[in-house]
Amino acid sequence: MVPADRRAGVPLSMNGLAADSAWLEPVPWLPALAPLWPLALLAALALPPLRTTVLGLARWAALPALLIAIAAPAAALPLPGLLLGGSLQLDAAGRWLLAAVGLLWLAAGWLAVDWLRTPTRATAFLLAMAGALWLPLAGDLPSVLAASVLAAYPLYCLLGGTRGGRVLLVSVVIADLLVLEALLLMAKGGAGLDLRALQAALPEAKGHGIVLTLLLLGFGAKAGLMGLHYWLAPATQEAPAPQLAQMVAFTLAAGLLPLLRLLPLAGAHWPSAAALLAWLTLAGCLWAAAAGLLQAAPRALTAYTLSALTTLWLGLMALGLDQPAAGAASVPVEGVLPAVFALSGVGVGALLLAGGATQRHGRLVGWLLALLSALLAVLAVLGALLVTTAGGDAVHHPLIGALVCTGLLLGASVGAAAERACAPGSGREYSVSAMLVAAGLVMLVLGLLPLSAAPPTAGDWPLDRLVAPGAALLGGFAAGPITRRLLARLPRIPPGDVLVIIGYLTARLVGAWRRLGAVIGGWRNGLITAGAQVYQRLDRLSTPENGERRLRRWSTATLLLLLTGVVLALLVRSG
Repeated sequence: MVPADRRAGVPLSMNGLAADSAWLEPVPWLPALAPLWPLALLAALALPPLRTTVLGLARWAALPALLIAIAAPAAALPLPGLLLGGSLQLDAAGRWLLAAVGLLWLAAGWLAVDWLRTPTRATAFLLAMAGALWLPLAGDLPSVLAASVLAAYPLYCLLGGTRGGRVLLVSVVIADLLVLEALLLMAKGGAGLDLRALQAALPEAKGHGIVLTLLLLGFGAKAGLMGLHYWLAPATQEAPAPQLAQMVAFTLAAGLLPLLRLLPLAGAHWPSAAALLAWLTLAGCLWAAAAGLLQAAPRALTAYTLSALTTLWLGLMALGLDQPAAGAASVPVEGVLPAVFALSGVGVGALLLAGGATQRHGRLVGWLLALLSALLAVLAVLGALLVTTAGGDAVHHPLIGALVCTGLLLGASVGAAAERACAPGSGREYSVSAMLVAAGLVMLVLGLLPLSAAPPTAGDWPLDRLVAPGAALLGGFAAGPITRRLLARLPRIPPGDVLVIIGYLTARLVGAWRRLGAVIGGWRNGLITAGAQVYQRLDRLSTPENGERRLRRWSTATLLLLLTGVVLALLVRSG
């Protein structure tokens, strides 16, 4: 029996969605079951008698992870023999993201009932799920990199080797190299491998600006930040319905969560970095709005909406770098941002699937489902604004413009999801999208529990910092469908706009390299031919027979004349 004082010390909601689960605390290895269960099913898949049963259970393999996120207490499990001293931890941030990832993978499994009928597909499905469920629990950076690889490589197989999948695979390789370089730079300064130790050491690290840049580029590519988003829209447009939720889960767990755990949101004072990130957020959201509103496919538009949201989250995290007390209301930024990340991910996942329900259930049903899905993301942004109102004008003003752009894309996505141009979906897409919306509403209620437990004062939420951002977001959301219709006659931009430019430049570079190789090859062949000719001539001159033959060609008079000239030259020199 756990003492009453110990039970009273269990925090509400943020450290356990069920506060009365402290009786599970003697089981620190319980979170490890989340990624191990899919791997156990994968091992059982190799046994022919169990193969049929495993194929039926594979779609529900994320259910234990969801239950762990709901009921398990906070725990930390050191793994000294794994990856230079790895660890698993279930904290407030990991709990919310584990719940969101578990929901999205359950949605993917529900949609993949007819698809998961072969061991090959089930193998890729379970491997990718294990990596995705490991990411929210990873307590050190090497474990994050290993889990990211385990999640990304099978996801490429699930995407069927499409162009977006190939670009995703290349992006993950380059991103991991950048993050590894950042880890080496921090390790040179004596920092450990634990995420909390790295977060504490980052402000004092030598060359912390370079380290911060490497981390933003590495994890930003996995999160689909604008500028590094070139894989997200093509992959979303080409992916089958079961893989849509998986890609959203990957951006949350492999991109946003590591950034949240590594950025020193409350322990550093970098006003210049915060201002730079805020203006980059505005530029990225403007880019997303300009490219997203000119997309022909509704899925691609929703992908740009996801990129705008992840870019906006980066800007809101930048408020924590503006001053140490940024967002220091009754609820800390580190406690609320994971909840809104999870809520927005569930909302975008439901929005992607809502378009497939339009063909089977009509425009009105599709529009209502898309509206509810987008409202989850809107409420997530509004919730983030409640705890990030502090900050200087250099950070606050650019974020208002970013909120307008994000609202425009969310509103336009709602209108696009109700169009007949959406890809026809199965009857399950409607049910799965509705399930995600209902789960998102439950997560919203649970996220509000800390506010009811410790209600903030009026000074914590200044109205002048809340009214303008909220009006910007809601105004953009209302104007989104109209703006998309007004821009309908403009030329369309292909998904992954930067990818088209990169592909063109790469093709030109490869063509120029081949032409240069042909020119150099021609020069090389010419030199070889000339050298062979010179060698042949020298070889003919070097033999005595050739020399005697040449001398025989000269006449006797010519030889006497040459001999006389030589004698005269010697006489003149001696005289």
